[in-house]
Amino acid sequence: MSSARAKHPFRRHVGLSSRLQPGAVPGAMVPLPDSGPAVVTVMTLDREKARPPVPVQDFRKLPLPDPNAEEGVWVRVCGLGQVEPLMEIAGRYGLPRLSMADAVSPGWRSKMEESGDYLFFVIQSPMLQDGIARSEHLSFFIRDNVLVSFEDEPTALVDSLWERFAAANAYAGMRLHANFLAYLAVDYVIDRFFPILDQKGEALAALEEAISQGEPTQEELRQLHEVKRDISTLRRLLSPYRDLGAGLRRHRLDEETRDIEPFLDDLRSHVLQAADLIDAYQEVANSLSDIYQATLTNRMNAIIKVLTVISTLFMPLSFIAGVYGMNFDGSVSPWNMPELRLAFGYPLALGMMAGVAVCMLWFFKRRKWL
Repeated sequence: MSSARAKHPFRRHVGLSSRLQPGAVPGAMVPLPDSGPAVVTVMTLDREKARPPVPVQDFRKLPLPDPNAEEGVWVRVCGLGQVEPLMEIAGRYGLPRLSMADAVSPGWRSKMEESGDYLFFVIQSPMLQDGIARSEHLSFFIRDNVLVSFEDEPTALVDSLWERFAAANAYAGMRLHANFLAYLAVDYVIDRFFPILDQKGEALAALEEAISQGEPTQEELRQLHEVKRDISTLRRLLSPYRDLGAGLRRHRLDEETRDIEPFLDDLRSHVLQAADLIDAYQEVANSLSDIYQATLTNRMNAIIKVLTVISTLFMPLSFIAGVYGMNFDGSVSPWNMPELRLAFGYPLALGMMAGVAVCMLWFFKRRKWL
């Protein structure tokens, strides 16, 4: 991923503006300024192997959907920087303009919907790159044996899938129709959640150990907030896939495509497993946040307790010092500060202060306030 926008963490990538101005005409397509012109590549897949991808310059030669075809065709469109070639491709396949407007607008929530004769998908995919969580945006249309995908730049998701197709007999014997290709894309997206969740689980375990064994620091609090924010983003990313997989299962599964039903059941179990992990990590993160706040409260209470004891000890001492600081002249009356004429008056006053402090500490200890 080469653009500067792809370098941001996925929590900042998700929710990018669709770049449409308020009041824009429905179906308006706005090119992405940081994306290049459309580059189209076609990969053909049969039951034995995938043929090498072929670049296509003349969009009129793009393969059309064929319900009787034995081969699956993936038409990959990379680059959303110019509207004209995108509209030419849309015209070739009869793609609805409203769906095309969504396809070229990154940041939409993952979804699947009927769009004319096509199924239309918007995919938000998490990934780990150099240990940092990021996201990718992908939209595609499927009909019969053709899948047409749109990317603002080449995504690691499609690259990985095409490498898998190129592997010898990766899906030998399977009829790679468009429904199955869509399942593979969605299943690969779900699989990408687990390395990120493992990373968040390790981070939570380290934070739990640090918080439980010592006094938490501001750096640990910052890390905990980041983990909680990432988990919330993962929850938001995963949530649409519960319905998306079910929708794919309900969509026109004729006798020739019934063979993917077991795969869809497996996809559903993966989604539920990822959702359970997110829920568990969310609870752990919330618990650590509560422990952190409780630790801070206990520390503050201990500090206040020490300061209160010190203040309470000095209250009678301040009173004694204040009494003997009044400076009444003892020569005028024998009742005026007679202690001032004692040879050991000063040590006596200090001893009295010390005695009062010791008695108060004994009283506090007896009442279990210390």
